[in-house]
Amino acid sequence: MPPFLHEGSGAIIHVASVVALAPEIFPGIYAATKSFVLTCSQGLQAERGPRGLHVQAVLSAATRTEIWERSGRNADDIKDVMEVGALVDAALVGFDRRETITTRPLPAVGQWENFDATRHAMGSNFTGEHGAMLSLPGLRLRGSAEGATAIGDYFGPTATHRNAREPVLGRRINGHAAPGQSR
Repeated sequence: MPPFLHEGSGAIIHVASVVALAPEIFPGIYAATKSFVLTCSQGLQAERGPRGLHVQAVLSAATRTEIWERSGRNADDIKDVMEVGALVDAALVGFDRRETITTRPLPAVGQWENFDATRHAMGSNFTGEHGAMLSLPGLRLRGSAEGATAIGDYFGPTATHRNAREPVLGRRINGHAAPGQSR
């Protein structure tokens, strides 16, 4: 990425899957990795886009590749399976349009627009004094009676609790090692 940023231009195309948006379709590690690719792409675009780097996530649907044969399934049995060439063509059209997220055509494009608008609108609900809370019963951070409640308090590598003066990571929580810390 440094050469792209030095030049003030460049592009990264990540191939993910529509499963990133609906992990219930294909639960497990596959969906989790595709969700990571999507959020990584969105984060990079937000962070580096203004500096000339274009990042695109291609959310493919079922595509005719060797993965189906390896899994023991026949791609011909899958409804509306995409051919690789069609996926590449769609990705390049989306790239030319400078889309951050490219997926197969939707019957009602308004669904995507509503989804994306709602996702952006929810962002303001996750910050500030009334941010989203996650209850982690029984966990208490040393020096705080409130316990670990905000998502980043417990999981973030540099997160700090609102009332704490030291990062959460590296502490012991109720006598147990915090994530990333050995006992």
